[in-house]
Amino acid sequence: PVLWSDSNHLLLTVDGTTLVEVNRETGRAMWSAGLCDLPLVDPAAQVIVQGDKAYCASRGLLRCISLSTGEQFWETFLDSVGDQW
Repeated sequence: PVLWSDSNHLLLTVDGTTLVEVNRETGRAMWSAGLCDLPLVDPAAQVIVQGDKAYCASRGLLRCISLSTGEQFWETFLDSVGDQW
């Protein structure tokens, strides 16, 4: 798993396809969200956390996830590329 942490969020990837926010006090998952359909090759390079959003680029898709709720804000097709970026 890859871990991201700031003053508001503790996030990690699971199986290269899912982003999970973990409660710092209890260690329990608060929410989980699908980052991509196939496992990421390099989550640290393919996921960016900025403000209250996480962005994931994989197989020509760019997906935006809300860090408040875990809901997908949007997804857009960028271009046909190889297996991974």
